[in-house]
Amino acid sequence: MGAGAAASARAWLRRWQWDEVNIHTGIMLDWDDVQAVATRLAPVPDGSNHGLDGMEGLLGAYREQGATHLSMPELTLNRLLQAGRLSLTQGPAPDRVYMRARDAALADLVTAELQARLPHLQPSRSRAKHPLISFKGDLPTVAEVGLGFDPAQADLARRAGLGPVARPVGYSWVQPAMIDRTLNQAAVLDLDRAKGDITGLRYGEITDHDSDIAGDGEIVTGAGVDSEAAVCAGNSPGNGQGDCGRDASRT
Repeated sequence: MGAGAAASARAWLRRWQWDEVNIHTGIMLDWDDVQAVATRLAPVPDGSNHGLDGMEGLLGAYREQGATHLSMPELTLNRLLQAGRLSLTQGPAPDRVYMRARDAALADLVTAELQARLPHLQPSRSRAKHPLISFKGDLPTVAEVGLGFDPAQADLARRAGLGPVARPVGYSWVQPAMIDRTLNQAAVLDLDRAKGDITGLRYGEITDHDSDIAGDGEIVTGAGVDSEAAVCAGNSPGNGQGDCGRDASRT
């Protein structure tokens, strides 16, 4: 009995020591939710809204109230079209999709991602003030594909004193190379907070279904990531896979 109690005590001590070093709790804001609040928060003539009529001011206010992180959704053509940053238009080739970009920087980002992830669709862009992006294929199929993250969003989060946490999207025909590219981009954007945020992610949580394209399906990366709305924690010695809610990050 004494030996069993000693072994249990040692296991409990190891778990306690791991928790003390590795578990971090924070309050994570969702980019879409904050953007919705910023849109609804119209300027008040008497100034009683304290100048919070914008994303950066609103994020700063949330930071003062205890927020620690901002969840950044992965870009997709669907998201960009819905936000009005891209617009569909007509072009000369009937077998190509044409989209007008709001600015050259966005056109460069989208075109580069399409060329890297889907080169067989022959993506290209014009050099106009509002560039024209085009590719071959079916728009609904391509529009759901994740295209990485917007560096401007990460910069905005850091200016407000928040840690940016990448939120990859799930889509039906994800490939290992696409996942690797997304996770590498997330690592670059969140490099300075790699040890304080989420460090565990499974392919199935990105693709919304089980996948065994990487052996046991598990990826470990230095970036903070969550899948769609859920934030997933890293491995722990107690249960092999921790978990946490959407509004807090643990590792």
